[in-house]
Amino acid sequence: MRRLVLLLFAMFGTAVLFAAPASAHAEFTGSTPRDGARLASAPASVTVRFDDVVAPSFVHVTGPSGARVDTGPVSHPGGNENSVSVALRPHLPDGTYDVAYRIVADDGHPVGGELRFVVGAGPLANAPSTDESDSVVAAALDVSRWISYAGFALLGGGWLLLSIWRPGQREDAARRVIAVGLSAAVVGAVLEFLLQGAYVAGEGLGSVGQGALLSDTLHQNYGTLHAVRVGLLLVLAIVPARLVLFAPLMAGIAYTFSAVGHPRTTDPVWLSIALDMLHLLAIAVWIGGVVMLLFALLPRVQAADLGRIMPVWSRVAFVAVAVIAVTGAYAAWRGIGSWRAVFTTEYGLLVDAKIVGFVGLLAVANLARTVVARRTFSATAVEQLRRCVVIEAVVAAAVLGLAAVLVSQPRGAEALALAVGGVR
Repeated sequence: MRRLVLLLFAMFGTAVLFAAPASAHAEFTGSTPRDGARLASAPASVTVRFDDVVAPSFVHVTGPSGARVDTGPVSHPGGNENSVSVALRPHLPDGTYDVAYRIVADDGHPVGGELRFVVGAGPLANAPSTDESDSVVAAALDVSRWISYAGFALLGGGWLLLSIWRPGQREDAARRVIAVGLSAAVVGAVLEFLLQGAYVAGEGLGSVGQGALLSDTLHQNYGTLHAVRVGLLLVLAIVPARLVLFAPLMAGIAYTFSAVGHPRTTDPVWLSIALDMLHLLAIAVWIGGVVMLLFALLPRVQAADLGRIMPVWSRVAFVAVAVIAVTGAYAAWRGIGSWRAVFTTEYGLLVDAKIVGFVGLLAVANLARTVVARRTFSATAVEQLRRCVVIEAVVAAAVLGLAAVLVSQPRGAEALALAVGGVR
């Protein structure tokens, strides 16, 4: 265990030391008219350009009187998905025009900013800041994401029922764990879908049910994959209990998480998504198994059966931990970007907290592993094992909470660029 912890820190340190810059969600590259331009006459439209594919949320143009002067829907001009454009009303007067834009990057995160231009000889006034999501909506989305992660993790405990503890399929407690996981995963996915539109548009909770926002979300990669996730969860609920069906369905659900987050914008995309899926599946195998042990297996299984089941569980859990460490180190390598970002950005601090929590989980898991290694499951040994598993479950819930918040944060390199004004 000491060697494993040292290896984890060595991998993390090496990853940050040789980190490649993380790609931003989508960087502003220019506009027509350009920011600060002075024009002899008002343009017919405003176009904002980015370095990656984006989905439009809004482009609002405000005239000298404070009234909106844009008209019609936001579109991709000429079919160019790296740009968004909106038409302006004709015969606009001289003065300063403020442009507030907000788009959705390919990883589902909103990116916003402001620019301004002048028509005629008037002064160039400052534009208001609009690059903020509603704090209540953002917090609700973090909670919804945690519910989704927790539900997926609980479902991971199903591998025990389909392999080394098949009699558990008849246990009410085991079925409840799976039912709670399935319900949480569905509820979390639906809440994420409902909240995403308001989050992207910078609106409050009152706009969550707006049809236009829901339609926008559904027609984006984020909404499509969440709909697919709900469908896969429903299939999981009705298919026969077979490991050969359970495993690919869990992999498909993991894909719907990975393909709407940071891995989506990290080259090579296929490798980043694949490793993130492995990370999530390994977490589900470990944490889902821990919860299944706590609420179903340990309270009901006899000592002789524990002697058969627990050594296998211990070996599988160890492999899962190794996969989590390797894939997590890769994510840190691509996400943090520099040593400076480790301790000066929210993303870096959240990663630090995840590592501390993970190491704590390893320490507790090592105590449980020691009990299992004795292969003597007396009442005292079972109680020791139960206490270790309780602590593992509590710490794991906290780590999943950190992961839920981490997904919504700009990565290390991006956050540093934002701090110095390098990325809009």
